[in-house]
Amino acid sequence: MEYANQTPRIEAAQVALGREPADMVITGGTLVNVYTGEYYPADIAVKGTRIAYVGDVSHTIGENTKRIDAAGCYLCPGMIETHQHVGGSQLTMTEFAKAVLAHGTTGIITDFYEIGIARGKKAIRFCLDEMKKTPLKPIYQVASQIYVQNGPFGNSGQVSAEYLFELLSYPECIGISEWPVSMMTEKDEVVLKLLEETLRQGKRNLGHDSETPEKTLQAYCCLGHSSTHECVECSEAVDRARLGLAIMTRQGTAARDIDNMSKTLVEKKLDSSNFMICTDEEEVAELYSLGHLDYKVRGMIERGVDPMTAVQMASIRAARYAGVDDDMGGIAPGRIADILIVLDLPRFAIGTVIANGEIVAVNYRYTGSMQAPKYPDFAYQTVQLPKKVMCAGDFAVDAPRDAGTAKVHVIGQRNGLLVTEARTAVLPVENGKVLTDRAQDILKVAKVDRYQTSRKWGVGFVQGFGLKEGAMGNTWNGQKEDIFIVGACEQDMAEVANRLQELGGGFVAACHGKVVAEVALPLFGLLSEKPFEELVGEVLGFNKVIRDMGCTFDGPMTQLALMGVPVEIGTLKMSEFGLVDVWEGKRIDVVIE
Repeated sequence: MEYANQTPRIEAAQVALGREPADMVITGGTLVNVYTGEYYPADIAVKGTRIAYVGDVSHTIGENTKRIDAAGCYLCPGMIETHQHVGGSQLTMTEFAKAVLAHGTTGIITDFYEIGIARGKKAIRFCLDEMKKTPLKPIYQVASQIYVQNGPFGNSGQVSAEYLFELLSYPECIGISEWPVSMMTEKDEVVLKLLEETLRQGKRNLGHDSETPEKTLQAYCCLGHSSTHECVECSEAVDRARLGLAIMTRQGTAARDIDNMSKTLVEKKLDSSNFMICTDEEEVAELYSLGHLDYKVRGMIERGVDPMTAVQMASIRAARYAGVDDDMGGIAPGRIADILIVLDLPRFAIGTVIANGEIVAVNYRYTGSMQAPKYPDFAYQTVQLPKKVMCAGDFAVDAPRDAGTAKVHVIGQRNGLLVTEARTAVLPVENGKVLTDRAQDILKVAKVDRYQTSRKWGVGFVQGFGLKEGAMGNTWNGQKEDIFIVGACEQDMAEVANRLQELGGGFVAACHGKVVAEVALPLFGLLSEKPFEELVGEVLGFNKVIRDMGCTFDGPMTQLALMGVPVEIGTLKMSEFGLVDVWEGKRIDVVIE
């Protein structure tokens, strides 16, 4: 991390000695000491961006020292997100920072992978620099997805192997993120060289171990796998904690794991010192309605986790994992002044957020001043269809023989799960084409190349979305960020695809041959140029339309997006080349017979 400048520390030391006045003091509060697990009265003196003194700060108060009365409140460190893909918020880095700072998140481990897939290393550098200009501190990891993507099932071609080593050398970089098990255990030359260089530099390897067999998991650990955010069941958390892995308790839009991870701590009574909290993916509407790490801390406490433990999971343990605990994660002299004034600890109600020594939010409203930069030309016009205009016939599935029905493979999708099920169904055939069956809730699903690298698209069937009519689609989906569409009507699917190209990316819903709702995401086909609250209004309106069309998912766009990851997360997924059996690692025919 880039905190080598000693001037702020020297200035803080002068305040601690009483030689210079503090810029700010916070008095009357109860300190939540995440280092010792204690609660006790203590005041805090701040100089510039650093904490200068904790305890009796009377000797630090000068004529111009700003005083904040925290009587009756708890003083907690700013929280650190341990694993989130910021492109999934559809917010620019500036607007994302505003949104999460308002909820007490002052640092984030992230990888900008979606943005890198769309426009390569120059886009990652731009967004990293944009976030660095905000009070939200980025802790960067090189994402596997920007290079690996969907392996044999699609690649945007934006990032070469050489770029990975350049990204690893960034001073903000703490390691590599989410390298597939298969590429490590099968001795992929690029991955093993990058892993070797990562370990040589003393950096971290955050892996991706979803549904990994025991022997493979332990081999993965031998290669440097240090943490997991894929634990869904208590048994998985226990097994991985026993192997020395740090457990990132995930609670996001499409993966809700706090219930079981809380049980792991409360009922299994595991030592919590290696447990943290993460989001992975969170839709902007959920960020608006629920919050960020604050609601996850609150959820842990509601499920019986000790408040001190929950706060430690969201702060000091994250900082130690990232290797930034000399600067972040706790309230102590010399640390960056990221401080939460919490009105009620069990309810984790945050009254004031201080980041870098400045008040940035009050009562969950961002109060600071930030302005987004001018975005470069390369951020726009990233969506190109394989053909000039798509039509209904492009989404047809041919029947293999002249019969009234056909047996097909179906992707089984369930609310709140990233993992899909391999199902089969018998569907009607008309004029040699296999049709959808709304009575069985079986719809068409299509993934369309948007970079004109393969100029292909795959079509299959999915069960679980609930649409009774129309179609919906997006240009934000895991690993390759293609166009992804689900629909009850082929003509509406074509309308969605064509409109997504016109918008330069976004969310689109169509019904009865016309577009009925849309959210434009013109930056990399992933992000909106609009302020947080305005974007939230658009997304809430879009979600209402697709729910009126029958969609039943809590996070419809995230559920759709993750169905387009045909690697590492089972079982059946869709690629631009067709239906994929993830664990077999091969494409399979949609029609069985």
